[in-house]
Amino acid sequence: MDVLKSLELSTEEEMQCIFAIEMLATKLEHPTGLFFNLLNNLCQSDVVSFPAAKAWKEDGKADNQRGKGVCVSSCHNLLVEMQMEYEEGENDMETN
Repeated sequence: MDVLKSLELSTEEEMQCIFAIEMLATKLEHPTGLFFNLLNNLCQSDVVSFPAAKAWKEDGKADNQRGKGVCVSSCHNLLVEMQMEYEEGENDMETN
């Protein structure tokens, strides 16, 4: 994942990564842990940021909804954890 980390993707490009793994998970009929593990690895490798994950979750375009509910449910706790870490980082930046 080091190669992906060095790309410096925009939020939109990061969202496209998430949509791609969502589409893969949906096509494979949501194998247990697939979407969560892929998203978690992308987040841990700093390829996908919380703002991109939040934008993906909140995206309401009809074209992006097939299988999305299952994916969102599978990573709910990860998204909450990412949000907490993101907000802590924002608070740390404000105090420095």
